[in-house]
Amino acid sequence: MPSSRSVFAVYLLGLGTWFVPLGIQMVLFPWLVAVVLHMDAFAVGVAQAALMAPSLLFLPLGGLIADRGNPRRLLLRYHMLYAAPPLALAAVLYGGGLSYPLLIVYGIASGAIGAFAIPTRDALLPVVAKGVGLPRAVALATALQFIGQLLGIACASTADKLAFARAHGAADADSHAHSHAVARDLERNRARTSAALVARLCADAGAGVFL
Repeated sequence: MPSSRSVFAVYLLGLGTWFVPLGIQMVLFPWLVAVVLHMDAFAVGVAQAALMAPSLLFLPLGGLIADRGNPRRLLLRYHMLYAAPPLALAAVLYGGGLSYPLLIVYGIASGAIGAFAIPTRDALLPVVAKGVGLPRAVALATALQFIGQLLGIACASTADKLAFARAHGAADADSHAHSHAVARDLERNRARTSAALVARLCADAGAGVFL
């Protein structure tokens, strides 16, 4: 049987795999709307509302389900579901099908899943923190949330630099053939290249949630 500390460590690991992608999303979602799709400020606001509004609607329902269900199993399912929107968005970006309505759907889906996960994760914390102490566990979890988001923001903030580097032939060692093809066409279609690079980060974000 795993110790209380090891269980809490796994909880923190899951927390990190949620908030690092969330930090990436905080930067890349509005960037896709404003820079890649060239939408105006009102459209950016509507897209952000689509991402945040589900929390107001579904947080109470998410808490009710967490009270009546198994938080461990529920949280595992929410993590798996949360990986689906960025992976789907990555596939669309690679196919060149990015559109504003698609981003609205992405925002609603991600926001709704997050609204169910938040109260479930908070309800699970006192259970996994028995061997650590609840005040310390809350402090560590809160700190990890901020650190994870900052790491994600730092990763996402390199999107433009990556595009510039690829435009001048500086390819990453792990770049696959499609990334190289998009990079060679950057001068002719810069917006498409930026979208492809964002897709890689979105795919990484989705894959990270599975950990």
